Amino acid sequence: MKRFLKLYLIEQKLALRSGDMLIFGVAMPVGIMILINMIAGQKQAGAGFTYLESSFASLIAVGICAAAFMGLPLTIADYRDKKILKHFFTTPCSPMWILGSDMLCAGGTALLSAISVALVSVVQSFLK
Repeated sequence: MKRFLKLYLIEQKLALRSGDMLIFGVAMPVGIMILINMIAGQKQAGAGFTYLESSFASLIAVGICAAAFMGLPLTIADYRDKKILKHFFTTPCSPMWILGSDMLCAGGTALLSAISVALVSVVQSFLK
């Protein structure tokens, strides 16, 4: 467990350094939420929901999909291209540990995205 935690912390640092997940997984859904509020705001979208309320779930899904479908494959493909995966076969870490730590990082990014979209939507609904 200690090795897995160390691998997870390294993966988390590498994910924060690259910035792709922070831009596309966290900043993009929050930015779109702000833009929707600026453009449409509290106008009725239909079925008794405003544009802000109707876009909430879809923007959380954008953050989750950016973490899952963009983050994991890009990381693994980058490791394969840089021949990092070959070096892991000589260490006591199994490939499942690498995949598990990457999944945990992507889950943390998706959770951060969902929390930030929720906070921005709550703040925007109170300001209007």
